[in-house]
Amino acid sequence: MIQRGDTTVLGAAMTTSLNALLDRIRGEYSEMPGLRLTVPQALRLWGLPQDVCECVLVRLVEDGFLRRTVDGAFVRHTGFRA
Repeated sequence: MIQRGDTTVLGAAMTTSLNALLDRIRGEYSEMPGLRLTVPQALRLWGLPQDVCECVLVRLVEDGFLRRTVDGAFVRHTGFRA
């Protein structure tokens, strides 16, 4: 059971996990400049639940690191500067 005081710790752990996941995916796109993944491909590659995978990909699009093509694939945004 999580008590009220524990929610900050839980939130910090989830933030750390999310940041680690974002860094991992950024790293993979950086190491493979031509990487082009659809959601089903990303699910298989990273072994994530669908909702988490979609959330992370959308977050990277919002951050300007990725862009989504007209056919739904996620690719590195060519104008992104780290």
